[in-house]
Amino acid sequence: MNSTFKDLFSKQSLEYQKYRPSYPPELFKYLASLAPEHQVAIDLGTGNGQAALALTSYFQKVIAIDPSEKQIALAQPHERIEYRVGPGESLQISDHSVDLITIAQAFHWFKHDLFFQEARRVLKDQGVLAIWVYNLCQVTPQIDAVILDFYDRLLGPYWEPERRLLEENFKSIHFPFTELQSRHFSMTLSWTLEQMIGYLGTWSALQSYRKKEGSDPLPELQRHLGSIWNPDETKVVHWQIHPRIFRNS
Repeated sequence: MNSTFKDLFSKQSLEYQKYRPSYPPELFKYLASLAPEHQVAIDLGTGNGQAALALTSYFQKVIAIDPSEKQIALAQPHERIEYRVGPGESLQISDHSVDLITIAQAFHWFKHDLFFQEARRVLKDQGVLAIWVYNLCQVTPQIDAVILDFYDRLLGPYWEPERRLLEENFKSIHFPFTELQSRHFSMTLSWTLEQMIGYLGTWSALQSYRKKEGSDPLPELQRHLGSIWNPDETKVVHWQIHPRIFRNS
């Protein structure tokens, strides 16, 4: 176990499993098309195994790793997935045995130089590393403005510094691999206000706010959104996914 692991998600593991949006199947089909073979894929920072499950459609074996025991405990079992608890910087995996490494919405937590050494070691020649992020969702301009205010003004001081790396899509990090041109993808769901509040409740900065301030700003946000979003109404929610894809060559 990584002793420096910032465990910001175990407490809300159930909510994370219930409310986090699902990645589009087209993303995994595209990544599989880039892999040299389809024997082994690794999903790091796997959380509840969402991406790992999608990878089973294309790879004979998926190794899904997360430092949070509670997240792994809630992951859905699958005959092709081997779940492990541990850091992404120290992989108990054979040299040059992996076709694809995926990291979804988690790379900002990694010790990047240590991870790059491990990725080079375990990836096959021409193996693929794919990381991706999504930022704030889009619903309507009015709703988006309220959520942005909550994210930036209220919770801004409570986001971990690593969040900035995600917001810039890791542009300041040097990747020692050959970067491939990538498509963009999107997630689209129909949600009620209750589901949106459930999703916002998974944010790590909110957990930090509650701990430090001893209060919960989420009910007030729900009341505010409730004035412009009928609780019985579903709305289309979009997230843009911005993959960065690299080849080990």
